[in-house]
Amino acid sequence: MAVLRSTLLLLIAITLAGCGKDNAKAFLDSRTPPALGPRFWKPDGWAWGVVRVSGAPEIRYGVSAPAGPPSPRVVVIATGYGESAEVYYETARDLNARGWAVWVIESHGQGGSGRFPGSRDIGRSAGFDKDATAIRSLLDNVVRPAPGDEVVLAAHGAAAYGALQAAEAGLRQVDRLVIWSADLTAPANPETAARMTRLGLGGLRATGGPWRRPAVNITGRATLPLAWSVANPDLRMGGPGWSYLDARARADAVRRAEKLEIPTEFRGPVATPVHCRSGCRWTRAPQDEHLGDDATRRGWLEALAGPDSAPETDHAQ
Repeated sequence: MAVLRSTLLLLIAITLAGCGKDNAKAFLDSRTPPALGPRFWKPDGWAWGVVRVSGAPEIRYGVSAPAGPPSPRVVVIATGYGESAEVYYETARDLNARGWAVWVIESHGQGGSGRFPGSRDIGRSAGFDKDATAIRSLLDNVVRPAPGDEVVLAAHGAAAYGALQAAEAGLRQVDRLVIWSADLTAPANPETAARMTRLGLGGLRATGGPWRRPAVNITGRATLPLAWSVANPDLRMGGPGWSYLDARARADAVRRAEKLEIPTEFRGPVATPVHCRSGCRWTRAPQDEHLGDDATRRGWLEALAGPDSAPETDHAQ
């Protein structure tokens, strides 16, 4: 039994050791997928940066702004599980054209942000407080909106956990919070996730499989995350590890949401059972509506930035 245990620990150590590359550094040189048309390319003036948070790999953000003086209207978008900031290039271009500065921040260990040691495509987390700290640091130290600026924080899917923690701690600069397609329920088997993480095995995959090359058409909006990951191995993400599930279980997202004092709109196909101090509201909307057709996406853009944000129709699917 002792030999078996030693062998198992050795295999785990090899798995987590990585292959010499510094995974903790952010990836700042992505290749545009040849399958994508110009509307999905990087906006003019797009720039990358990183936020450093103790205990986490580098956290990547991108920004583009309208031409001219600094915009008094700002949208900060936090990306969902498996997404990279590149998915929002089209959105940044659309909102820039309507006078909005757009900042896109990824979760730690996701997208082009630095990853943890070992396999890059295993979703891992050191706790959603790291993402909350990154959001607050971005707003306080980088965005630095002026008094009177209109600021919207928007979070997709699991990015809601970090956004809610940041909002609970207080986001004096933010006027509105928009969260879409978020599942705020705790994952199954939280005890197992906690035990695996406590034993140092949080980096092992808990569910799902490794990233696989898609066997579908990846030329449109609906498959943007796939297109960017096909062209850029550093952006690939498969199923989550135990540490990620443990972080979700410990996030207690519903309790945090109930403490919100920022006007908040939850959007998605299923009602969110949250009653905020500020009077949260739920709007029925398709799942992952930012990747929908033009009519679907228009409702999402208007939730972020108002009716004047409707894009020109081009029927991208």
